[in-house]
Amino acid sequence: MAKKRVAFLLCLVGIACLGGALARQTFYQHVLIDGRAHYFLGDDAMISMRYAYNLANGRGFLWNPGEYVQGYTNLGWTLIMAAVHWLGAPLHVAPLVVLLIDVVVYVALVAILVLRLRPIPGVVAGCLVALDGSLLAWTIAGFEATLQAVFITLAVLPFIDGRSSRWTPIWAALAFVVRPDAVIVFAWVALLMVWRREFRWTLAAGPGLVAAVLVFQRAYYGGWLPNTFYLKAGAGSGAWAPGLAYLGRFALSDFFSLPLLLAPLVLAAMRRELAVVCALPVAWSLYVVSVGGDAFEHGRFFVPIIPVLAVIAGLLVERLWALARNQLVTRVALVVAMMALGLHVALAVPLLMTTKPAQDASGMASTLGMIPRDSLVAVFAAGIVPYYLPEHRFHDLLGKSEVRIARGPVRIGPPGHNKWDYAYSLDVIRPDFIIGYGDFNKHGEGFYPALWRDERFRRDYQRVAVSPDNVIWIYSRRE
Repeated sequence: MAKKRVAFLLCLVGIACLGGALARQTFYQHVLIDGRAHYFLGDDAMISMRYAYNLANGRGFLWNPGEYVQGYTNLGWTLIMAAVHWLGAPLHVAPLVVLLIDVVVYVALVAILVLRLRPIPGVVAGCLVALDGSLLAWTIAGFEATLQAVFITLAVLPFIDGRSSRWTPIWAALAFVVRPDAVIVFAWVALLMVWRREFRWTLAAGPGLVAAVLVFQRAYYGGWLPNTFYLKAGAGSGAWAPGLAYLGRFALSDFFSLPLLLAPLVLAAMRRELAVVCALPVAWSLYVVSVGGDAFEHGRFFVPIIPVLAVIAGLLVERLWALARNQLVTRVALVVAMMALGLHVALAVPLLMTTKPAQDASGMASTLGMIPRDSLVAVFAAGIVPYYLPEHRFHDLLGKSEVRIARGPVRIGPPGHNKWDYAYSLDVIRPDFIIGYGDFNKHGEGFYPALWRDERFRRDYQRVAVSPDNVIWIYSRRE
């Protein structure tokens, strides 16, 4: 018993250290403008921040006032952002507040695992989650994935520890509210409860919450699903190749997450009563592969399921530990498993040591100061600059908040960055300014080289400003 208490105490100390390290990291994510620190999140999260700012200030739940397009996917997280603005956080400080909320959510996630599970799986899962590179990276960037991971974990744990499953449909539905891909978890929970004949009132309340979200989106934006769904849809069978490549990067190169991905397969073979639980992360992985993965590194699409993988890994270690007393093969397997999981953790440690911002905000200061207020500005990165210029109107060249582009044909590039329509953007929308990137990447394939080669762009636009490090270039119409 004394050893168990010491282990839990060490884990709780580790949680406190994790919270301090993450909080310290958040304070480096800013740029100085006129001597004042302007904080920021990852660029996609800053798109949600613009929606949140407009909602809190009575402009509608919109990216541009008057344009009813749902260019965010994370409804629940965006509402939390709106509450931060509504409670009075200044524009330049609100991103910092959201980051700190994400840190608190992360620490709470680790504490739930350590305090709720048995000692061995609790300590193993707590350590794996506390030092998971993907979770750390996307928490530091202020994304919704950490909150979604909490709700998914709370929905799954009762089927592991045998506690009451009364609230699991609500937790799964809340995960859907945060981000709709959690419908996979919600369906898994509902089917499992029906199969077990656990008919509770929450089994009806959960679908009601999901339906409420869909009805709101239909009534307010005119569509059952976010515009971003259509933006990333349409690749068909061609999504499997980049999806498998994305899975490979997550498993082998980002933070060596292969031990986590293999744990459900091994545990299901050793403990068949947990095969249904182990099937959930497998189904999630298949979903990620089927949609083509993500445009960014560090396994963002896997983050919501990482705590479940960590719990399964903890249960596997517990099982191997119990068998290792009498079986030499099991002892070897336990050592190999611990070394593999240790390597996974070790690769994430540098993220807690660095003080480099997680998102490049190069050129933001000069950009904010030079664009006239009545201008229409076209952007590729639709987050940071539009958020800090709330009085300006913007056009999203990659279609997150633009219905016509999102429903257009799939072109070259990763999901979310493979649809554009420059005939529409340059001839119909006719932005006054375009915020792009340096000419060093005008060669090759993709959305930006295509702009450089577009005859309309070369004829009608000229470069007018360059950021100090030659990354952000601003073009204006020649007229």
